[in-house]
Amino acid sequence: MLGAIDAVLLANAGGDGNSHLDLIRPFLEKGLPAYIDKPMAFTAKQAREIVALAERHRAPVYSTSVLPHVADLNWLYRKEKLGKIKYVFSQGGTLIHGSS
Repeated sequence: MLGAIDAVLLANAGGDGNSHLDLIRPFLEKGLPAYIDKPMAFTAKQAREIVALAERHRAPVYSTSVLPHVADLNWLYRKEKLGKIKYVFSQGGTLIHGSS
């Protein structure tokens, strides 16, 4: 799936960010832009690792609360404008979307 997506939005419903480093690592290693819902990580060490991975692989990364941007996700409901949807993968609050 990594070769078929353009970016990743990590909105983990777990809430504390403890799994964010493990969840985001494969995407950053591929250089994919990543949005990470707050908290970016559970510890400062994990946050530094995320930033270091992003820098090492030239992957843009952004972290803030997803809530102010929920209205911006309306494109998910306008699938006819996206083209043929190949898959939508959801695990907890993590959403990865691919379309052609």
